[in-house]
Amino acid sequence: MERDTSEISLEASSYFFKSLNLGGEIKTPLLLIYPLKDLLKEEIALPQHALTGEVEVLSVATGWRGRAVITVPGGEGEVGREVLKRRREAYLSGKPLEGRILIEGGELPIILPPAHTPPVKGFHSLIFKCARRARITGELLYSPHTATPENAALHLYTGVDLVDNLATMREVLEGYLYRSGRRVEGGEVLRLEEDELSGRLEEGTGELKRSLEGAYQEALRGDLRLAAEVDSAKSVEGSLWLRDLDEGFPEEFERRAPAGGPRRWELPLRESLRRPQVRRWAQRIKERYRPPKGKEILLLLPCSATKPYSFSPTHRLIRSALGGIAGYSRVHEVILTSPLGVVPRELEELWPASSYEVPVRGRWFQEEVELIRELLGDLLKKGRYERVFWLLPAKELYDDIEDLAEMEVIFWGEWNLSRDILKRAREVVEEALADREEIGEMVVREEITSLVFQMGEGARALGDGSRTARRRDRRELLGKEGALARFLEGRGKHYLTLKGGMRLLQAHLNGLQAPVVEIDDFHPKGKVFLQGIERAEESIRPGDEVVVVHGDEVRAVGEARLPGEELKRGVYRGMGVKVREALKG
Repeated sequence: MERDTSEISLEASSYFFKSLNLGGEIKTPLLLIYPLKDLLKEEIALPQHALTGEVEVLSVATGWRGRAVITVPGGEGEVGREVLKRRREAYLSGKPLEGRILIEGGELPIILPPAHTPPVKGFHSLIFKCARRARITGELLYSPHTATPENAALHLYTGVDLVDNLATMREVLEGYLYRSGRRVEGGEVLRLEEDELSGRLEEGTGELKRSLEGAYQEALRGDLRLAAEVDSAKSVEGSLWLRDLDEGFPEEFERRAPAGGPRRWELPLRESLRRPQVRRWAQRIKERYRPPKGKEILLLLPCSATKPYSFSPTHRLIRSALGGIAGYSRVHEVILTSPLGVVPRELEELWPASSYEVPVRGRWFQEEVELIRELLGDLLKKGRYERVFWLLPAKELYDDIEDLAEMEVIFWGEWNLSRDILKRAREVVEEALADREEIGEMVVREEITSLVFQMGEGARALGDGSRTARRRDRRELLGKEGALARFLEGRGKHYLTLKGGMRLLQAHLNGLQAPVVEIDDFHPKGKVFLQGIERAEESIRPGDEVVVVHGDEVRAVGEARLPGEELKRGVYRGMGVKVREALKG
């Protein structure tokens, strides 16, 4: 079955949601609601009752309700322990169990993880591997008897399309209640009247539905990962679940993680340090970043709560104290921070550096220190720095900075930067820059460095004979042929023009990395659909700026909706690129 990605949010499409057109638009996630009274008689605590009988199905995304029957091909008529036996056999073989869901209006293929219930060792990895298969084949992934209000977001983040209310009802029968998505003690249930017990079961199903709805809305806002982190903090099993995904499949989640996000990108938990975009930033610092030519003095600075850093009181104070020094364009300001490690000044307006928010503790975790040390060491190897100045209070990092820099490092560092410290800093910087002239083209070099970080090495072609201009809330990179790229304040990325796309296409044809999408011979307007795409640069991520080309002609520029490896005709249908500017055909 083909999937429609045209009306799904950037993060939702990145994290394996499907959009189905069946008897009115039915979108996953789907909730299967098993009848409570029948299950009471059948002792719901036994997991084999999944996949039996007709159930109510609810589309959380659209509110559509209907009836559904789950069947297992070759096993029609099998119920209870026979189905459980087949799932256990599938678990031992390592293969998912295939089936189908019959809904009013049609039939949909499904697969089930080859395990019956957590915590089975490797269970979360099995679910993700099934989600990976479903992404390719178009099947829906159903994880029976696992969803509760405490882990709804984790199911969606992993790629599950269908869940049921069985695990939640089992918890209720064991004496638990759910309040705002958290499990609490509910007392003995054996003495409850049937109506009161049924009310508790109905309430549990309602909590599960609300948790699924909340997770779906977080995905639409671009915060599904945050919702999954919050779920992971609710239980030991949830913590293990997210860790298994982060440690077992980091590259796959990074490929599908959006390149943009909220203006306030909150990372409140220690698990937030493992986010795919955090890892991507560190990877691009090592693979794509080189300090602009002519930066000879490295000035290491503290981060700030205000983003971009330049707008913070601390950085305004520092820049005011050092402003006006002759040759200051040769000073490379680099911010040391968690969770991104290092943020060179010329990258501070790119997302997520422009938007992240973390709790300030006054000290760093060991993994934060190790990341900063690793990226700072990489920066020092690439840069041609003659002096290093340290203007921040992180003494735990200063201990081995001289070994990394292989030179003396001048250190000033207090939480409150006094007038005397800033005065001394100015004197030392002036002395280091004595008799050195300004580099007039440094502004262009910094802009190109930022563009290369975002788009790849081919973006260096945008710098040939170019200059920058500022117009109100935007910066423009101008070539002889006109505007090549624009950076709008608060948007977190550079936007290409058709003329800039031409330069990137030439770089791509010369073998350099550039975000190019190759299409059939047509002139796109508002959208480029996947069926018209031949291939795309694999480094493209959802939300990246891309150049849409046919042969040696640029047809459009816009925003990718899927990772580069999936921007091609095949299983998927729907929008692959959202066009912003197109060549008139």
